[in-house]
Amino acid sequence: MREEASTPYEKPNEGPSSLSTVQPVRPEAQAYEAFNIDQETFDVDVKRLDRTFRQLQTQLHPDKFASNSPVEQEHAANQSAFVNGAYSTLKDPLARAYHLLGRKGGSDGQGGEATIEDPELLMVVMETREQIEEAASPVELQQLQKDNAAKQTDCVQKLGAAFAANDLKVAEEFVTQLRYLRTAGDAISLKL
Repeated sequence: MREEASTPYEKPNEGPSSLSTVQPVRPEAQAYEAFNIDQETFDVDVKRLDRTFRQLQTQLHPDKFASNSPVEQEHAANQSAFVNGAYSTLKDPLARAYHLLGRKGGSDGQGGEATIEDPELLMVVMETREQIEEAASPVELQQLQKDNAAKQTDCVQKLGAAFAANDLKVAEEFVTQLRYLRTAGDAISLKL
C-alpha cells in the first residue's frame, strides 16, 4: 500500500491552475483500489487503512468543493460515499471476506443464508446458544464474550490463511463460522 493517500477520483486540470477537477467514481473502481491495497489479500494493515481513510476524508470533504460546480459537488459526494463504503467493507473482516470471495469467484454471501454443513460447528453453535440462554450472571456472560472474541480472532487468522492459500472452499467455511460467532457475540452483548 502506498504511504500517501491518493484518490483515483481527482485529476489535475490541464493549464495554469493547481486546482483539481472532480471526476465521477469510475464504474470499475473497487474497495481495495480506493485504499491502494493489493486486491488479492485478506490481511490488511488496519492502522494504515484508518490513516488512509482519514486522509481521503480530508481530500473529499464537502467543504473543499463548496465553490465547485454542482456537478463536481455531486461527484465529490459520490466519491466520499464510495470511500466510506469501501472503508466499511475493508475494516470489517467478515465484510472483507464476503467482498474478496465475490472478487475471486467464490460465494459472496449475498445468495442467501449459508448453512452449517460441519457437524462439529453445528454442535458448537448449539452449545453456545444454550450457554448464552442459561448464563445467570454478568460474570458468566463476560466469560462467554471473552471466549467468543478469542474464537473470532482465531477464525479471522484461519480465514487469512485460507485466502493466502487461495482455498476458497475453506475460506467459505470460515466465513460461515465467523458469521455464527458474530451472531453469538451479538446475543451475548444483548443479554449483558
